[in-house]
Amino acid sequence: MHFQFPVFVLMYLLAGIIALVLAGIVWFRKIPVGGLTFCLLMVCLAVWSLSSIPEAGALTVEGKVLWSKVSYIGIVSMPVLWFLFASEYTRKARWVFSQNLFILWIIPITTLVLVFTNELHNLIWARVYIPADGFNVAVYERGTWFWVNIFYSYLLMLFGSYMMGETFLRAPGAHKKQAVIFITGLMFPWVLNLLYMLRVFPIPGFDPTPLGFIGTSIVVAWGFFSDRIFNIIPI
Repeated sequence: MHFQFPVFVLMYLLAGIIALVLAGIVWFRKIPVGGLTFCLLMVCLAVWSLSSIPEAGALTVEGKVLWSKVSYIGIVSMPVLWFLFASEYTRKARWVFSQNLFILWIIPITTLVLVFTNELHNLIWARVYIPADGFNVAVYERGTWFWVNIFYSYLLMLFGSYMMGETFLRAPGAHKKQAVIFITGLMFPWVLNLLYMLRVFPIPGFDPTPLGFIGTSIVVAWGFFSDRIFNIIPI
């Protein structure tokens, strides 16, 4: 497998490193409320970001598809983990962390199985090719189940953001700032992902979503070290 890495993959690397450092710090501090789900969220962010490096550099369709499959481990997990983190952090997790927890993972697990067996049914990607435009960016033509996963992911992101906003906007000033930190950090990659879905970028197939992770990592890191976002938990 041959690679030719573009310069912008350094941002993927930086985002992945920051996310892993944050996950490690929260893990070793044993933060009781939201700590575990935050760690897993940051690990999945790192998986998506770091696997985007070899995907961007691979010179063959087969290589790009392989690393896209790896990135889907993070892609399908992040919306669920954000929803779980928001539920736990805002103290609304009672119904989530019971028998309903398995239900939340049905579509992500199904998606992951379909991703790794896509060659048999093309439900995730109907076709993958590299245009002869010199950019070495693969175009993924989307299959039916791709849209099922996108709809479910966006739904979880919206519900999680609503819980954060609804709880903190009615709380004292410190909690309002926490909500802004988490939601702002989250919006960077998902706004870029929405633009990718709408195909508004001039380079066909270019997915800028992982570039948004550098914004997420910086905002959350700033909130963690300057505002101690895990030290003040809403009651």
